[in-house]
Amino acid sequence: MTIHDVGYWWGDKARKNWRDTKRKALENSLDSFVKGLVKLAVQKKEYERKEAEKEQRRLEMRRQAEERERQRAKLKHSIQEEKKKVSQLITDAENRQKSKTVRAFIMDVEKKYSEDNNCYGPAIDYKTWAKWAQDQADRLDPLTPSPPSIIDQEKELDEEEAKKNTAPDSYYHRFWNKDE
Repeated sequence: MTIHDVGYWWGDKARKNWRDTKRKALENSLDSFVKGLVKLAVQKKEYERKEAEKEQRRLEMRRQAEERERQRAKLKHSIQEEKKKVSQLITDAENRQKSKTVRAFIMDVEKKYSEDNNCYGPAIDYKTWAKWAQDQADRLDPLTPSPPSIIDQEKELDEEEAKKNTAPDSYYHRFWNKDE
């Protein structure tokens, strides 16, 4: 009789074969064979338990690594968001200062205009210019509602240009998509 279900959990010194010999009949070795089977079962169960523990540790380490990576990505995203907010804050502060500079300039031009009717730049309609300049100061100032401007349409033009540049330009595309 031979135990074939042996793996490396079955020690090299463990008995695997039982057979008739001149001194002992196989029937008299059944007790030893059963003990061998029991030993095999115990060793196999212990091996499987250890392997399951290793797998659990491996899975837990993987889960922890994934959690660390998720936390790292979340932190990185938070840092990027904070940098955007700081950048926007600085831009707003700079624009606020620019709007103050423009308003001061408007007041200087108004003073000059009221003194000698000689206004900034070549012959301009002062009231039209003053309104336009005030609107530009308001557009710069993040604390003041921004009046509409033709400059706002630049974004739309840029988007249209981007679409145009990314659209397929081939005979096949033009032929099949005549409606575009």
